[in-house]
Parts: sequence; structure tokens; C-alpha cells
Amino acid sequence: MIMFYARWRFKITIFFRLAREGKRVFGWDDEWGVEWKHNTLKYGGAAMYQRLNRRHTKSPQKVVLLMHDIAYRSPKDRDELRTFVRLAKDSGYIFSTLDQYESDTL
Repeated sequence: MIMFYARWRFKITIFFRLAREGKRVFGWDDEWGVEWKHNTLKYGGAAMYQRLNRRHTKSPQKVVLLMHDIAYRSPKDRDELRTFVRLAKDSGYIFSTLDQYESDTL
């Protein structure tokens, strides 16, 4: 318990230090898993889309999905990314960037 508290307190200290310097810190709601040994996706686009729809987010109607560029080097994984984007857009998701996160209105 003490170790967890110490790590949490350290992260909060860093967060406030960065904020004082005008930096912004973002967390994420979900992460598209990567098999790090091969730098490939753990699961495909349809599975990630289903996973995304089961999540509760930190901000209403907004989702931050952490994705690692290295996982999309193979044609198969790039196709999975296309599948995910198509499914998300077809169901009404809108893609944006973090610099627009707070000002985006939906």
C-alpha cells in the first residue's frame, strides 16, 4: 500500500510541475495492445472496436485511444487499423487530435 501511494504521489507531483511550466498531460481511456516481441497487434480492428464500445471514458463522449506506431508496420496490421477506423466512423465516431480535445464539441 505504501509503495502504491508513493508512486501515485510522485505522479501527481510531476503532473503539477509540468502544468506550472505550461505543459499539458493526457491520460488515455484504452490502449490497443501490442505484442512487443514482434511489434504486431494483439487483436484486430473489429475486436478493438468492440472493446472500445464497452469502455467508460474519462470525459463524456470523448475517447483517448493509445496506439503505438510500431505496431502498424505490416500490411496485415495496417488493414486492421483501416477496419477499426471504418467501423468507428460508420457508427458515428469522429477522429481528432489531442490539441483539439478540450475544444471539440460533439
